[in-house]
Amino acid sequence: MNRLFRWIYYFTHFLELVRELQETRKELDTLFRFETLIHDITTRFINLTSEKYDEVIRDLLRDIGEFAGVDRAYLFMTSEDGKSISNTHEWRAEGIKSITSATKHSQFPADTFKWWRSRLLAQEFLHISSIADVPDEAVAERRFMSMGGIRAMLLVPLIRKENLEGFIGFDTVRFYKKLDKTWEQKEIYLLESVAQGIVNLRLRWEAEKELRAAEMQLIRIREEDLETSARIQRTILTEEPRIDNPCVDINALSIPSQEVDGDFYHAIWIAEDAFDLLIGDVMGKGLPGAFIAAAVRNHFLQVKLDMTIRNPKALSEPVDIVSKVALRTSPELIRLESFITLDYCRFNLNIRRFDFVDCGHTPIVHFHSDTQRCWLVKGRSLPFGFSETEVYTQQSIPFYKDDIWFFYSDGISEARNQKGDFFGENRLISVIEEHHEKTAQSIIRLVKEAVIDFCEGNSLADDFTCLAVKVTDLPEGQTACRCRIFPGDISTLPDVRSFIEECLPVNEVLTEEVKAKIIFAANEATSNIIKHGLSGDTSEEKGGFYLEVGTTPDWLYLFFRYAGKPFNRAGTVKPKIENLKEHGYGLFIMEEFMDSVAYANDFRGGMSLCLAKRFDLPKSPDQIKIIDSEGLEVGEMYFGKDIDKEDSPAAGTAAAEIRLARDSSVKLAPSAVGEPL
Repeated sequence: MNRLFRWIYYFTHFLELVRELQETRKELDTLFRFETLIHDITTRFINLTSEKYDEVIRDLLRDIGEFAGVDRAYLFMTSEDGKSISNTHEWRAEGIKSITSATKHSQFPADTFKWWRSRLLAQEFLHISSIADVPDEAVAERRFMSMGGIRAMLLVPLIRKENLEGFIGFDTVRFYKKLDKTWEQKEIYLLESVAQGIVNLRLRWEAEKELRAAEMQLIRIREEDLETSARIQRTILTEEPRIDNPCVDINALSIPSQEVDGDFYHAIWIAEDAFDLLIGDVMGKGLPGAFIAAAVRNHFLQVKLDMTIRNPKALSEPVDIVSKVALRTSPELIRLESFITLDYCRFNLNIRRFDFVDCGHTPIVHFHSDTQRCWLVKGRSLPFGFSETEVYTQQSIPFYKDDIWFFYSDGISEARNQKGDFFGENRLISVIEEHHEKTAQSIIRLVKEAVIDFCEGNSLADDFTCLAVKVTDLPEGQTACRCRIFPGDISTLPDVRSFIEECLPVNEVLTEEVKAKIIFAANEATSNIIKHGLSGDTSEEKGGFYLEVGTTPDWLYLFFRYAGKPFNRAGTVKPKIENLKEHGYGLFIMEEFMDSVAYANDFRGGMSLCLAKRFDLPKSPDQIKIIDSEGLEVGEMYFGKDIDKEDSPAAGTAAAEIRLARDSSVKLAPSAVGEPL
């Protein structure tokens, strides 16, 4: 008897193991089918043409509907004018009515389903397990579900460039299914995969359409004669910039020295309160220069489109756009023995920030409405075609209401009179300062007249191109700004630090570590201005300096202005522990601790320095290596932590530690703390 019970126990246990094995096998089979289906969805969207679009979408709806075991899978798309939404594609199980016949409508006004629309616009997935989940105020949605016999529904939005392009969904109608349907993650992921595929496909088609248009444009340029090329030059490469915003007055002028030239510019809105500006000058004139200019401008459009497709929700930084275009074009420019100077700029109106990447172009003239002076702003990156390994630098400075930005080609500054004298930046600045109250168009006209009068009948030897941007107003922003004038004495350092600490906002982004870096960088800037820029003159009248601190949720800037000598960056190298105190590396530390360090001068001895810290950029690495003069690693650097290796020659000598960005660090000896570098 005991043996019988034992055999029964073993047999029961065996049956349980078989059942568990069957369930595991079933789960693995489901997982394999799910992964295969996801791969199939991704594959079908690759190189999908408009001719095959309807067929592929219907097949995908069938496949995901059958896998999820639902009764219907459908796609609704918003019309091009945004006024209506229609059921464009649908799959339904055998014996199930289509959603169109069940509801007796295939098209609805876009604002019919307001509850659904608000949720979908917020990029939420609508999980409706039963009609009871729909709030009473969603009358249209309840009526739609009732007419369609829908018991449970899952909707996923199609969002493109922050617009609701439509939605894709599942529903169940059969009564033998569970009363309340709980939607699983894999069902959501299936709909999300198809939705994202459709959005990316439409973005790709849009990009390909613009790319094809640009390629056809180049073909037409090659086939037409010089007269037609000149027309294209005027209407495409140097067409009048259109920035339809009451806060901005923008105008441009391009006069080629031959039939066509290699100058180009482009302006485009990229967000509600921001626009990008591109201006460039190709070495050489005539058709070759125009062809290169058109190709490079086209590359900028391609890169912007590619980066938008990859990440539609985020704005790409100007330095990233410039770097990608340089990577594509510099090798070919080197082969052609040509190069391009250019400025790529971004005006962020709401936060009053001007971001720019200067690739060897002529200095940007910035008329500062507060000082009533023009400042020459210059970056330090090389032109396209000089080096394939150039690392491009982005800089940021603030701007104000009634500020003017004037971009120009060397055909203006290097225009000659009969004596051989150059027109130069000084004369250009004088025209802008004298007529700063006029419109951008009037300023450009007056600059043109001044150059023509100066040349005394001489023809222009180079292309004449300029572009003016005047900030006529600013939107209601979130910028908090404080300023103060300090005496030019080293004893003012504590006052500067206290003033900046008072101005720094309190938020999660501005940690104690970030504050310490900002204070330290400001300390170095102040020390350099007092000790080197002011030439030892400590009187407030002659040697004082102006400091403005501005903050927004997106960035913070420290703007210094003084009369004296410029910062000399030549020869600055990464610091070595042994000689840091002796030689000093203030400029290096400022550039490592802050996200941007920008310099400008006004040709009258006036200098400005702007230190910027961005809060919308990726954080720097937490751990930084220290390298001594022989190239050996001697430790790592954090704020407030001593983690030097025991055998380090510098171990135990520091009273303060400073972590630098990326791959370099500095340890300060006790006597160096708080001293200018």
